[in-house]
Amino acid sequence: MKSKKLDDNSPTKNDVKGAKGLAQLVKDGRYAEPTTARCLCRTPCGKENWRSLTEDLKTVQGQMHNWIDRNFPEFLKVFKKWEGKAALQFLQLYALPHEIADLLIHLRKTAK
Repeated sequence: MKSKKLDDNSPTKNDVKGAKGLAQLVKDGRYAEPTTARCLCRTPCGKENWRSLTEDLKTVQGQMHNWIDRNFPEFLKVFKKWEGKAALQFLQLYALPHEIADLLIHLRKTAK
C-alpha cells in the first residue's frame, strides 16, 4: 500500500497499521472502483465482445458434450458435471477410452 507513505513513513508492517491505512483511504475517498465484465457491457463495443465470448463459450461447451457423449457415454453417470475438478483431471489424464482400458489391464497385472 504505497499511499501509507503519505501518512506514515515508518518501515513497520502490522495488521493494525494496514487496517488503519485502508480505513483512512476509504474515508478520504482515495480508491478506485474495480472494472468488471458487467461494466464492459455498458459500451457498444463491450456488449458485442461479451456477446461474442458468451457464444464462443456455448459452442465449446456443446463440442465437449458432443465429444463426451460419443467417446464416454457413461461419463456423466460417473461425474456430476464435466466441468468439475475431478472430471477435468480425469479427461486430462485419460483422454480416450482405450487409454482407460490399458490402465485397467496394467492395474490388474500389477495386482497379481
